[in-house]
Amino acid sequence: MKLLAPERLIPIYALGVVGAFLQITGAQWDVSAHILGIVETFFTPAHTVLYTGIGMVAIASLSGLVLRTNMAARGKLSPSFFRGVSIAAFGTALQIIAAPIDFWWHSTYGFDPFLFTPAHSLLIVGMIIGGVGMLIGSMRLLRARRAGEEFPGPPRLVKLVPAIVILGLAAVWAQLNFLGYWATDITGMAYTFGYCSILQFRAFRCSPVNGDSLASLVSFLVASGIFAAAGTIIFWTSKSLFRRRGVTTGIALIIAAVYSAAVLGFSAFELSFSNPPGSWYVTNISPDQGARIALFIPIYLLVPDSGPRPRPFNQNLVEKEQNGPTIHAHRSLLCLRRR
Repeated sequence: MKLLAPERLIPIYALGVVGAFLQITGAQWDVSAHILGIVETFFTPAHTVLYTGIGMVAIASLSGLVLRTNMAARGKLSPSFFRGVSIAAFGTALQIIAAPIDFWWHSTYGFDPFLFTPAHSLLIVGMIIGGVGMLIGSMRLLRARRAGEEFPGPPRLVKLVPAIVILGLAAVWAQLNFLGYWATDITGMAYTFGYCSILQFRAFRCSPVNGDSLASLVSFLVASGIFAAAGTIIFWTSKSLFRRRGVTTGIALIIAAVYSAAVLGFSAFELSFSNPPGSWYVTNISPDQGARIALFIPIYLLVPDSGPRPRPFNQNLVEKEQNGPTIHAHRSLLCLRRR
């Protein structure tokens, strides 16, 4: 298969979709580390996964644009096949701009617990645009395959197109949910626009954030609306693309796996065995908190480990926590806040 052959189109979108999926997985993992207050530099495992995904989408976008130029001159492929890579290329450009800013921020300040900061905002918006672009392109391939259009690629690659679309739908669903977290990050907005300082957050003296406020209510309602809209969009899109039963359920299971591994599993392990420093989202770290989170993923409790196993949740833990910190469900299943 030649480098600029039409048969490269399917591998290009496959690479881009996998990259988009890695990005959202790394982003969820990174946010969980921020919530636990784990001191970090730019070079962390979560960032490695995130920027590997960015690199994959960038390579796919660039390859697609080069292939489009080559095919347009020969008139072999419809320009509509390349609409997705064009959209994704714009998202990748935003992320490339954000990467050195993010590196400088972490190198200068270290801990960066907010989503709504300049570097993170560019990364998130670029991630969503890139994921949507790769999904649009892979959906175009699927529709062309079903319509009997002239389709580049050997049969073994063409058969992979439905799987590419399913993974793309899962990635975009998770990315749209992440958009809900970013758009309602009132703590990050207060910090970015100078309403509150880091010291005020740590002392719980930031009025737009701490306590019951109109801002918190609006944030909750907007996030709920975005989550509902994201689920509805993916549900109807999958129904229109696939007649088989269980496809939407499969997409939801992929999302659940991401949250179980990158959010719940990581947080449960860190709280139970690694004693992270914590942040204003969660204080007085204890293995009991990890045990409660692990209840959402029972298989985690079956994995052997070298350290002490967390105690199961019981009424004594409830009574113990009545006068102490607790964990609330905000940011899907895991946003840790102080009562």
